[in-house]
Amino acid sequence: CQFSFLSVPLSFPHFPSPASPLLAMAASGVAPPPPPSNASPGNFTVKVKMVDGRELRIGNLTPASTVQALADLVVDAEDRPGSGVRIIHAGQILAHHLPLSSFNIGEGSAVHAVLSEPAP
Repeated sequence: CQFSFLSVPLSFPHFPSPASPLLAMAASGVAPPPPPSNASPGNFTVKVKMVDGRELRIGNLTPASTVQALADLVVDAEDRPGSGVRIIHAGQILAHHLPLSSFNIGEGSAVHAVLSEPAP
């Protein structure tokens, strides 16, 4: 996609061209192929951003997995038994008893985790 302003061509490479294969597939009503995955069907990986800026990848989750299950996996990955953890997504602290699907968390989603020190 190019535009010209005062004889200076401007290019916007982040816009797909009309000849893009994905646009052609969408226009014809054909769904694009799913991305390759080596995980079991229904399983997905979530990106967990820690307060210190590190990122973890927590996998083997399903839509029915609870927020508590994700929190337990974060505590295990951080090797901090007894720590409390708050999982935050879309600006809200998630209730631990609810499934991830109730917050639209799926493959490629990102959440934030805040760990607290274990009680003495």
